[in-house]
Amino acid sequence: MGVKEIVRTENPRLSKHLDAPEVTLLTGSRQVGKTTLMRQLQEKLQSRDKEFYHFNLEFENYLHAFNENPLHIFDFVPKKKGKKTIVFIDEIQYLKNPSNFLKLLYDEFKDNIKLVVTGSSAFYIDEKFKDSLAGRKRLFHIKPISFAEFVLYKKGKDHFSYLAKGLQSKNNIPLLLCPQMEGLFDEYLIFGGYPAVVKTNDVQEKIDILTEISTSYVQKDLFDNGVRKSSEFRMMLELMSAQCCGQLNVNDLSKMVKATVPTINNYLHLLEKSFHITLVKPFYNNYSKELVKMPKLFFQDNGFRNALLNNFNRLNLRIDKGILLENQALQQLLQHYKDYDIKYWRTTEQNEVDFVLKDKKALEIKFKQDEFKESKYKLFRSIYKDHDFLVGSFKKERNKLAVWEI
Repeated sequence: MGVKEIVRTENPRLSKHLDAPEVTLLTGSRQVGKTTLMRQLQEKLQSRDKEFYHFNLEFENYLHAFNENPLHIFDFVPKKKGKKTIVFIDEIQYLKNPSNFLKLLYDEFKDNIKLVVTGSSAFYIDEKFKDSLAGRKRLFHIKPISFAEFVLYKKGKDHFSYLAKGLQSKNNIPLLLCPQMEGLFDEYLIFGGYPAVVKTNDVQEKIDILTEISTSYVQKDLFDNGVRKSSEFRMMLELMSAQCCGQLNVNDLSKMVKATVPTINNYLHLLEKSFHITLVKPFYNNYSKELVKMPKLFFQDNGFRNALLNNFNRLNLRIDKGILLENQALQQLLQHYKDYDIKYWRTTEQNEVDFVLKDKKALEIKFKQDEFKESKYKLFRSIYKDHDFLVGSFKKERNKLAVWEI
């Protein structure tokens, strides 16, 4: 009996795009499941008796041939008149000029081949895809397993059906199910959504996998991108993990790491483009005391962040459980909003609201609902009367919002 597969909600969109002429481009951090998604697409094609070819550019013979001339792909893939062949290419960023490779094949041979490719980070794509691929590609950002996908894997469709609706609609989750959801959410906040972590029930194995992901990321991704001071970068990452959900002061970080501000900014760029962190900008309008500069720092996956801290204690033993909850709240919001449509609000007098959304919703995160003090938010609500104000917490209470149902 094989290992149970994780069903990704991205699957239908990816399957549909196989029929589109544009290049299907899957990006995301390492170990996030891009190759698995590619394999699942191939299994669907096999079930329909459709022909395809797969190339992994970690194999030198393919890499050398495609670097020498993109047309060498036809040494491996026969051109068939009146029939399009689907070609999967893993790790496209290893090519010397991936943009030229994809552009040429799309422009000249889109009637012969359909390309589905993976790239390990947007950083590679920004740096190497120098020619515009506008109109020639569709980008799919593959993230770690969402909480809704996690519940689908652990409990099935009945539980899953109550999730992933977002703030736009009211989730009518039966209160009897909530303790089960909270137990699953506890596990998810500690170990996150990397597929290999989700698939094992062994706690030590989860820890070992996350430690390997965080370590190999530093060693491999940094080296691939010309960063040689891995100990300096590691120190910065560990400091940032402790500052999660706080304002990111680059000058302070520079002093603590003993690296220049341009070096720190370069590291932050690499982390963003490798899909490990998200920087949320401040929301401001006309109020003179609103902060307009420093972003807030969030990690894409709590498990990755906890591995950097070497802290895998359960929630009831942690002093940072509120941080884990707020960090996850952003990931929930990013399923429904673009990153630039999510802001935070803070004044010079330390008044703050965790999230301000484009559609005039404001969201404050508190681990317990009774931690919310109405008086602390009077200023925001007096200035922005047109914003709906919501409070999200860990537990579901009647007519209250739980973060896991965002």
